[in-house]
Amino acid sequence: MSSTYQSFFKYSACKGSKAATEYFFRKLTDKERDTVLFRTLCAALERDMRSYLLRGEQEKPRSDVLCYLLSLMTHEQRMKVFKKHPSSCLMCFLDWPWHDLFLDISDLIWNFLPKSRYDHVLDTMRNNILNLNLGYYFPDLFQKFFMRSPSDFRKYFVDRECMHYQIPFFCKFIYVEDAETIKIVLRNLDSCDKVRLLSGHKFFKLLSFLVEKEKWHLVELCIGEAMRSKEDWEILKKVYMDQTTWCRGDRKWKRFFELLDGTGVSASVTKCSEDETLTKAKRISSEEEAYDLTKKHKRH
Repeated sequence: MSSTYQSFFKYSACKGSKAATEYFFRKLTDKERDTVLFRTLCAALERDMRSYLLRGEQEKPRSDVLCYLLSLMTHEQRMKVFKKHPSSCLMCFLDWPWHDLFLDISDLIWNFLPKSRYDHVLDTMRNNILNLNLGYYFPDLFQKFFMRSPSDFRKYFVDRECMHYQIPFFCKFIYVEDAETIKIVLRNLDSCDKVRLLSGHKFFKLLSFLVEKEKWHLVELCIGEAMRSKEDWEILKKVYMDQTTWCRGDRKWKRFFELLDGTGVSASVTKCSEDETLTKAKRISSEEEAYDLTKKHKRH
């Protein structure tokens, strides 16, 4: 009977039935629980639950079962699971009502998450928390996750946005006019990655859409966040000039380049201000050092 309970426990977990999983777990001995818990959780993470469903039966979210199994484990056991299945564990916390734990778990899992699983993380986030078709849109969770992610993940995010035919995330942000998420994402990219993203043909198509719809606040936001230096402005202006030879005389595009030129002036002023601040700081530091040397000389 004992082995039967173990089998039913594993089957219930893989099927996504939390009530049945709890029931059969209580039927196990303490020794069996220690033996079967890790193995069952890994099986539930690895297997496609649709193979456990009867015809016409609706698939249940696996997150409830997985979070229950994790709650039964010791800290060492959980770390072992996170190391073996980092992205699958993290993604189970994207289901409601586990959002509050998602960011805390992500801080732990970055230590184990290989670059080969970044696609899985981004695809699942796009489908689970930024799915406009299903009415799921939780930009605040994505913003916090992105700000806390390591630099190589943010760089990979740009790689994907540049590679796909339709820019997966920025298409959504621009479609819903989510200025706050656009600003946070761009501000948390390295300068070279921002320029790489905005100079790409695919992103320029999004800018073209905004220009045609005269969404000037979003146009100004995108180019303003990207052009933090005179050098960035010069690179992007050349790219945009090359891509608009056929429509530069159009009223809307004239306004676009007026905004672009205004951003360039701002970038130049910012650069000068930063240079002046740095020069002033160096001068003050030198004066303080000279003052200290004078005091020492007087003592002697």
